[in-house]
Parts: sequence; structure tokens; C-alpha cells
Amino acid sequence: MTLDTVREALETSDPAAMLDRLVRDQLVAGQTTAEIYETLLPITRTIRKATTLPEDVDEVLLGTLDALIGNCNPDECYQDSPKPPILPATEEIANVPRPLMG
Repeated sequence: MTLDTVREALETSDPAAMLDRLVRDQLVAGQTTAEIYETLLPITRTIRKATTLPEDVDEVLLGTLDALIGNCNPDECYQDSPKPPILPATEEIANVPRPLMG
């Protein structure tokens, strides 16, 4: 997610859907909501300082930040992708003591 991709999303006819797509693409790519928030916050500040956004578009941008940190209705919040379990390496399994059979 870059300043340019966020600006482009906000300039479309459906900025909410486009910004949502950017966030969900990042989640699918393995980023956490905290990482996305850390990326989007300075982008948001830059855009809001440089441009006077229409009120509805500004709300989309701020609402997306809120949804990333859980400051919204639970069904509207972004969730981190589930992490696969970390399994021990084959070498670690081979070194586990085994009970004597008898």
C-alpha cells in the first residue's frame, strides 16, 4: 500500500470499496492489521494535509483506520488472517525422548 494507491482508491466512484480492497489484499498477503495501520496512518496524514477531501471520502479514510484498530462495530472490524501452526522441525522431533517399550 502506497500513497499513490490510496490516493487512487479515494478518487474512484466507490472509495470505500477500493480502500477496503487495498486493506484486504494486504491481509491476504500476510500483513497484520497493526502493520497495515502503521502503513496507512502516515499516508492518511499526508493526504489530509495536502488535500481537502470531501467529507464522505475523509470519513472513509478515517473509518478504515478505526476498523484496523477495532474502534468500530465488531462486525465491521478487520481481522488478522489466521496464522498456521508452527510445527517442530524433523530434527527436533527425532530428538524427543521416547518411552522404552517393554
